[in-house]
Amino acid sequence: MDYLNLNIFKIFIIILMVSIYFINFIRCDIDYKVPCGDGYCGFDQMCYNYNPVDDVSVCLLSDSFNLLELVQSFEKTWSDHRGDEYSLFRVKIINHSNKPISHIYIGTDFTFDLKQQNSSVWNIRLDTWNNFLTLPNYVNSIRPFSYHLFGYIVRGNTSPNMVIRSITYVDF
Repeated sequence: MDYLNLNIFKIFIIILMVSIYFINFIRCDIDYKVPCGDGYCGFDQMCYNYNPVDDVSVCLLSDSFNLLELVQSFEKTWSDHRGDEYSLFRVKIINHSNKPISHIYIGTDFTFDLKQQNSSVWNIRLDTWNNFLTLPNYVNSIRPFSYHLFGYIVRGNTSPNMVIRSITYVDF
């Protein structure tokens, strides 16, 4: 009887190990990084090559109404003396609507891995408690058909995941 239980246990362990192997194989096969210029775009981003001659590409995020656009432009990558890689990105928040935007909340996740928490992002307010980026206090609004530019430095060479969570337009 003990011999039968031992064989059943061995079969169970083998099935479990094979299942874990295939789950990891499938997960590793799905790559959310999209090559874009010299870097990569993150999850739910699209690479747009707007100058094929010079191979100028940017990572795009758009809201469902195409009234607001986030354009992440890769600037450069470098390594420090320890071999840690960092990349500089600039982001344009483009208002395609005929109304000013008074507030915007851009969600981030673990891929927004700043080089230094407070000094590696500029011209935008970082809410670390809620993982949001918002307009800084000195920006009253983004005028119609205009844009706001901000930048950041992250570890690695992939543009972080960003999702437009909220937009507030000013009514006339």
